[in-house]
Amino acid sequence: MRNGKFIVIEGLDGCGKSTQIDLLTTALKNKGINTLTIHFPRRSDKESPLWGDMIKKFLDGYYGSIDTVHPELVALLFAGDRFNAANEINKNLAMGNWILCDRYVLSNIAYQGAKLPYENWSLFANWILKAEYEYFKIPKPDLQIILTMPFHFIENNLKIRKQNLEEDIHEQSLSFMKNVEKMYDWIKENIKDDIKLLNYKDVKNIKNIHEEIMEIINNYYF
Repeated sequence: MRNGKFIVIEGLDGCGKSTQIDLLTTALKNKGINTLTIHFPRRSDKESPLWGDMIKKFLDGYYGSIDTVHPELVALLFAGDRFNAANEINKNLAMGNWILCDRYVLSNIAYQGAKLPYENWSLFANWILKAEYEYFKIPKPDLQIILTMPFHFIENNLKIRKQNLEEDIHEQSLSFMKNVEKMYDWIKENIKDDIKLLNYKDVKNIKNIHEEIMEIINNYYF
C-alpha cells in the first residue's frame, strides 16, 4: 500500500512540462513533502540499463528516421525504460515520497500512435496500456495532467532547440508534432483514467499555469 502520490505532467515537446515539474517540486518541498522527479525518456544505460543507450540512438536517428522503425518496436524501448524505474517508484511511494514524472505512458501512446493511421489508434493505445500496466506491471499514476499550449508557442520553442542543436528526430518534423497534438486530443476524449486537462488557446504565463496545477493538486490531496 502506497502513501505517496504519483503525479505526471504530459504534453508536446516545448509546451513547458519540465518548467512546471521544477516549480511543482519546489512547491511540494515547501509543504514538507519529499519528492522524486523523473524525466522520461532516459537516454543512457547509466540511468536506464539496456534501454537508455538504445533510446538515445533512436532519438539521434541512428536506427533511421521516425518512419523507418515500426512504432510498436519503439514503444517497447520506452516501456522498458519505465519498467526499469518501477521498483524505485514503488519504493519511494511506500516511503511516503511523491513521484513527479515528466512524461509517462500517455506519451508512448501519443508519440508512437501518431505514426499510425487514425483507424489503428484505439487498438494501439490499448496494446500500450496492456503492455505497460499489465505485463510490465509498472505503477499507475494517481493524477495525470495534460498541458496544451498553442502550436505557435510549441513551434517557436522547437526552433530554439534546433538552433541550440538540442532537438531529436521527433522534434525535427513539425507535421509529425501536429499529428502528436491530434493524438493527445484523441487521448483526452478516449482515455479518462485520472486525467486532468489544462488547455490554453492563448499563451499562458508560467506562474499562472503553476497556480492552476497547484489548485488541481490542492483540491485532490489537501
